[in-house]
Amino acid sequence: MDSTTRKDSTEKNCFIAVGLLHLYGQCGLIVQLRERGYVVEHISLSVRK
Repeated sequence: MDSTTRKDSTEKNCFIAVGLLHLYGQCGLIVQLRERGYVVEHISLSVRK
């Protein structure tokens, strides 16, 4: 995980966008963030027509 992300996101909400393959698995970003005490939430995006 990038040290800039850790430093900047310690006191406020943070939105991070990454490619799908960076998210899942034992070494994925979701697991790493949760291990560090962050709350990771899924957000749904809807497409307007």
